[in-house]
Order: sequence, then structure tokens, then C-alpha cells
Amino acid sequence: MLSEAALVQLGNALERVEQEAEDRRIALRTCLERIEGRRRRVLEMRYGENVKVSEIAQQLGMSSDGVSVMLHRIRSVLHSCIEKQMARAEAP
Repeated sequence: MLSEAALVQLGNALERVEQEAEDRRIALRTCLERIEGRRRRVLEMRYGENVKVSEIAQQLGMSSDGVSVMLHRIRSVLHSCIEKQMARAEAP
């Protein structure tokens, strides 16, 4: 069984993790708002509608490799944007 002090520490750690997860969700929403046009449509189809890459390619007149590259670049841009948002949130 865990001591009272250990339970308090675990509770505090959980609160920090939950807050960071919420901050990341907010940052993701902010960053997603910046994705527009065809890139937005590809993102929505793949992750919102769970459409396969090959089907996205066919519907948008792209190659499957082109869709895959676009998704990779979008994820990279989102990752960088989220990290910048998180850094701003942590700055005093």
C-alpha cells in the first residue's frame, strides 16, 4: 500500500500531466485553424473521415505518394507550431 505522501505526490503529478495535455489540445486547435485549402481537406479526409490515402489521392487527383508527403509535411508543421505554442505558454 502507498503512503499518504506518495499518494499526494501521485495526485500532484497527475494534475500536471492533465494540465499539459489540455495545453497541448488548445495549441493543436490553434495550429489546426491555420491549415487551409487543399491541405485542410486532405487532413480532414484522413483523420476526420478516416479515408484511406489511396482514396484521397483518387478523389483529389493526386498520387498516393503525393498525399502521403502532404500529410507528413502537415504533421511536421503542426508539431512545430504546437511546440512554439507550448513554449509561449511556459514563458513568463
